[in-house]
Amino acid sequence: MPSIPWSDLRGALTDFRRTWPQLVLTDLLAKILSVVAVTPLVSLLLKLFLMTTDDGVLADADIAAFALHPIGLTAIVIVGAVLLGVWFAEQGVLMLIGFGAVEGRRVTWLDAVRYVYRYAARLVRLAGHIIARLLLVAAPFLAAVGGVYLLFLGKYDINFY
Repeated sequence: MPSIPWSDLRGALTDFRRTWPQLVLTDLLAKILSVVAVTPLVSLLLKLFLMTTDDGVLADADIAAFALHPIGLTAIVIVGAVLLGVWFAEQGVLMLIGFGAVEGRRVTWLDAVRYVYRYAARLVRLAGHIIARLLLVAAPFLAAVGGVYLLFLGKYDINFY
């Protein structure tokens, strides 16, 4: 069983003691920004994609049909990329503050936000690639689940209604 490197642990606790106010402030501001700015943006994006449907609303099986439609898949990738990109930005800001502490520099929340803001488009693009690849990897498994579902769904199946 490996021994605990006490000097590393002591150094990490020292860095944390020095930066925890910046980390807490940054995390709270990121959460507030997510609620105030990102939630309405995602709602607007979803509303725009739902405008392509007949009623503008989806229920039950229509959700699955919309998700399998090219517009629905586009919606999943774009909305997922925005949400995941925002999460990447939140993590990036916190990591900048932490790495600054490890290197002995003081990185304020404003400096970290400015730095991550410059790379926001790249973070969203990276998130879009991740979502698209995740859908490609999951597609055969989702198709198999759908095939099994259709195979066992009877015309008068009580669960159909």
